Amino acid sequence: MRLLLGLILALAPSTALAQESVGTLRGVVRNETGRPIEYALVALDPTGAKRETRTDRDGQFSFPGASPGQHAIRVTFVGYRPHDRTVQVPGGTVDIEVTLERLVPTLAGVEVTAKRSGLYGSVIAKDSLLPVPDARIEVLGARASDTTATDGIFNFPKLKPGSYIVRVRHSQFESRNVSIVVPAEGATQLDLVVERGPLSRDSHMEQLYREMDQRLHWKGTTSAMISREELKGLPTAGVDAALFAVPQVMKAGFYPGRDGWKGACLFVDGIPRPGARIDEFPIEQIEAIEVYGPPMNRSDPSGTLASRWPPRTACGMADGPRAAFANGRAPTTPFELSANAVRIQFVMIWLRR
Repeated sequence: MRLLLGLILALAPSTALAQESVGTLRGVVRNETGRPIEYALVALDPTGAKRETRTDRDGQFSFPGASPGQHAIRVTFVGYRPHDRTVQVPGGTVDIEVTLERLVPTLAGVEVTAKRSGLYGSVIAKDSLLPVPDARIEVLGARASDTTATDGIFNFPKLKPGSYIVRVRHSQFESRNVSIVVPAEGATQLDLVVERGPLSRDSHMEQLYREMDQRLHWKGTTSAMISREELKGLPTAGVDAALFAVPQVMKAGFYPGRDGWKGACLFVDGIPRPGARIDEFPIEQIEAIEVYGPPMNRSDPSGTLASRWPPRTACGMADGPRAAFANGRAPTTPFELSANAVRIQFVMIWLRR
């Protein structure tokens, strides 16, 4: 027993030393407008003992078990200039950010100038990394659409600042929905990586997307559409806290915190979820959130949410203010807390797919 104990004590320092002798290199890859680049190839020590990985949907990558010292990094993606740099990796974790520059100085035959506006980008096949022509791009809420050219490029130069859902559809690829924010100054560049597969023919979901387009197009001042990047950019992990820190939610005058949403009717991917709570959904699972407050005839003139909520079914949590909807009509008396704050009446959560 003493011999075994002696061996354990002798090995302990060397084990701890081995754990301290490796580090982790993490990072995020973005384009020039700050949008994450999905599926970029990141190579660690490309001319030596090369290790490679692809960025995820948030543009993130990680190399665990990297030896301490100086390492070379090369990041490449179709349509962008390769990015090379050296990174010093300590015994712990180091985080870096990489910005890729567009390689081609033209967009659909139009010279790209220093000042851009609206939304532009490309559609790329995941299996071949080749441009996807003839993809249909829709901007839900703006009632705008475009079809990619032979180089996979699309362009919405007149898209107004705000939050939108961009939808890409092609007969040979699976559909994708991505939330974006178009800034007041500048533009948003979006590169969509699509997987080969059958186009969804779900007529029910198509109807739900059409209704979302109507709501976002006609929404009033006591409503907001929040994108994934707006939620993830806040220094909080809880969606309930993050939601009320978004500027457009504060501008709409919603009462902050749990009291502001616990009486709301909650939908998830277009389906009513009586009794569910928004804080049950991690931010990592959410693509976008729609919120609407009274008076509903102004915040959602389309009436699609009130009409889809089950008749005489109570909204909200058991310990919160609850109101049932009869004959597809919202209550005539809104839940007002003060002259300057109202509770959210409807929440629509769209999950990542």
